[in-house]
Amino acid sequence: MYIPGFGSCSSIIHLIAKHPLLTLGIGLLAASAYLNPTLGTHSNPAKTLQLQEADIAKTFPELTLQLPQINMDFKEVLSEVGYAPLTNAVIQNVLDTCGECKNITPEMVRSDERLLRDVAYLYFLDLCRNYGPAMARVYYAGHL
Repeated sequence: MYIPGFGSCSSIIHLIAKHPLLTLGIGLLAASAYLNPTLGTHSNPAKTLQLQEADIAKTFPELTLQLPQINMDFKEVLSEVGYAPLTNAVIQNVLDTCGECKNITPEMVRSDERLLRDVAYLYFLDLCRNYGPAMARVYYAGHL
């Protein structure tokens, strides 16, 4: 025999045995909430892109050491050139590299100044990773 009471394992067993439809409903709600892409970081594109920046920094520690210089270079090149290099193809490429950015479109990015700046920064970080900070400025400005 077992000791009945609230909070014990037997309560869960009784709930499952007496109310299988309720248990099924709770399970379906939990599964749909877990799998729904509009919940969590997916619903906040800016947060998703910030997480992507953090992932890049973790993956490429050499960029972390150069981050102060990269930030200064990005501000300078952004003041010189602006967002002109960010074509829809470039924006889509940046979004494709982000695993959780599937529900963000280039139009959404263009309509939000903060998102556009975040995508520009991610693009610049990618250029820094591929070519180094000095050449990233040149590539971002489109001089090559």
